[in-house]
Amino acid sequence: MDTDAVGSNAVVHVEGGQPVPPRPLGERPRGSAGEGRARTAAPPWRQTLGGLGTLAVATGLAVVGQQRATSAEPESAWPWLVAAAVAGLVGVRLLERWLPADPMLSAPVAWPSPARRRRRGGLGLLGVGGLLSLVAAGLLALRPAAADMATSLWLLGVLAAAVGAFVVDGHRPLRPRRPRRRALVEAGLLLAVLGLAVWLRLPDVATVPANVHGDEADVGLLARNVLAGRMPLVFATAPAAEATALTFSLHAATMRLFGDDLFGLRLAAVIEGSLSVVLLYLLARRLWGTRPALLGATFMAIAAWHIHFSRTGFHYMQGVDATLLVLYFLVRAGAGRRLLDWLLCGFSLGLSIDVYYAARLAPVIVVVYLGYRALRERGAFVRAHAAGLLALGFGALVFLGPMLTVYGRSDGSFSQRALAVLVSSPQNLQHELDAYHVSTLQEVLAIQTVHTLEAFHIRGETSLEYGHPGPLFDPWTGGLLAIGALGVLLRPWSGRGILLAAWVWLALLLGSVLTTDALFSPHILVAVPALVLAPALVLECAWRGVAVLSGRVGSVAFGGLVLVVLGLALQANVHDYFDVQVTERQPAGRFTILSNVAQQTNAQYRLYVIGRDDWTLTYDTPRFLIPNPDAVDVRNAPLALPLQQIPPDKGVAFLVETSAPDVAQRLQQIRQAYPGGQEDTFFERPEQPLLVRYRVEPAELVAAKGAAQRE
Repeated sequence: MDTDAVGSNAVVHVEGGQPVPPRPLGERPRGSAGEGRARTAAPPWRQTLGGLGTLAVATGLAVVGQQRATSAEPESAWPWLVAAAVAGLVGVRLLERWLPADPMLSAPVAWPSPARRRRRGGLGLLGVGGLLSLVAAGLLALRPAAADMATSLWLLGVLAAAVGAFVVDGHRPLRPRRPRRRALVEAGLLLAVLGLAVWLRLPDVATVPANVHGDEADVGLLARNVLAGRMPLVFATAPAAEATALTFSLHAATMRLFGDDLFGLRLAAVIEGSLSVVLLYLLARRLWGTRPALLGATFMAIAAWHIHFSRTGFHYMQGVDATLLVLYFLVRAGAGRRLLDWLLCGFSLGLSIDVYYAARLAPVIVVVYLGYRALRERGAFVRAHAAGLLALGFGALVFLGPMLTVYGRSDGSFSQRALAVLVSSPQNLQHELDAYHVSTLQEVLAIQTVHTLEAFHIRGETSLEYGHPGPLFDPWTGGLLAIGALGVLLRPWSGRGILLAAWVWLALLLGSVLTTDALFSPHILVAVPALVLAPALVLECAWRGVAVLSGRVGSVAFGGLVLVVLGLALQANVHDYFDVQVTERQPAGRFTILSNVAQQTNAQYRLYVIGRDDWTLTYDTPRFLIPNPDAVDVRNAPLALPLQQIPPDKGVAFLVETSAPDVAQRLQQIRQAYPGGQEDTFFERPEQPLLVRYRVEPAELVAAKGAAQRE
């Protein structure tokens, strides 16, 4: 039974809980229809050549599809991309049937059972951990104000449970070993990929992107609440953001260490985004080996979509990290049958519930994967991992226990935001019916499905947080994704196949098709690691096929070709994001420009903000960028001039919105009252003025006030 349990370097298959010699990615287990086609030492060159030829055809179809996707008629790309997916499925199936297994495969480590006394001690610590979590939950229920004490008890409980599982596993003491040359090379390549990821995310992070979305600023404001003690570190909710205080505490930590400003806020996302690249490598390495893991990590490191959310202060990237942690420890636990791995998987499941709600897909993936294993292995999997499955549930309860108390006393806080974006809610459904000009829910879902599938190559996404109306992936990554859409991402006949398929297709269904305005990219960000694995695995399949036909020389040559593809993909993403996205598609918005102008002016002038009824410094973006300004929110209310109440030691600056209906009259009154003022105009886009700043010095304020009093 192909369960895709894994060892330290690649895939290890397990039957009835015991490791057996590995098979290639798609080979059927013995006893199936493919039993009589045992692989030979010299694979048939015709099948290998046919597979490579079919992948070459798929590549040509994908290239044409990508060209048409960016043409005046992008819908014409559909037939070519679908044909590329079908050809990719055929090519992958032809190749994987005869490819040799990775020679570096190894069985999971069988740790010796600990002594009975040590085992009892470990179980006792697990019990202490559960008890401390329970006490913390009870304390929160009886005394909600005692959140700090409950947090301390909960942290001690989590630590005690982890130490207890470690003791039960009976680990051997660590002995330092001289690393092998291969391990050093792999570590060096991973560091290079990580360095590339940081280079694309960290420089000028406080100014690129220039726009500060209101939701990004809201995360910063909530982090300030944590820093000021107005919000507990862990056990509280922010229903509007559908996350717990733990989410904002992570941002508060970087703001405390690196500055209570936009740089400190965004640095948390830089760390989380870079960490996700490493976590993807670790997960993919256990499932498919080192080379596809490095390829997948590189594709994600250079993806403009991923770069954007790693450079902005949103909390979305935490969902990616939590999901990867869940799946990594799940796969690791299935391979080594270590109680600690199962427990850490449970902790990660709890984390996925606490962070951005898109990460709540992770428990669904786990249920699908474990259900598949249980059904395929007819109870053998459950019997082999019964203790681990109990530890999984126990770990989730220990991590989530106190937070469940908070959810219980806050009606709707657990699912408020998730339910608010469902397309089936009456208000959202009416919105979609009007937008799509249809009359039934079925028609809405059909359109949502098309929009979801088109997002990666044709349509783009709909959120204001990213605002990317074109294909979400560059032409090179997108083309390889089209080739692997069926051959890699739709493989329900193996354990790792069902894991990857559930990850991608459930994310698209639950996070896009069934939610408003498909495709809303923050909902699907958790699926980006799975999506970039498709290009990586397509290249890996072709790479191994070339090595079968032409040996080391062909393998090295194909490696050079892969480097060229990665270089072209890097160039395309850098251009799309840094030259187009943050400068043309999404420059600084009205509230970001208002905040920047106010920040430049506030030290020497009292601000009078004049415009439409929503033109204010109390919106989230100005509140974060320029807290507690010396300002008067006039908005669209009348203002008597010249001013009778003037600041004693500074001037006055009028910030007038140019799109206000009475802007000409307002500016004329200001100029007449203070003819000696200085006037500047600030633009949102070229030839699109946003606001006029009119500065008046203290001497003129006093003179105008005195003249008005004499009159």
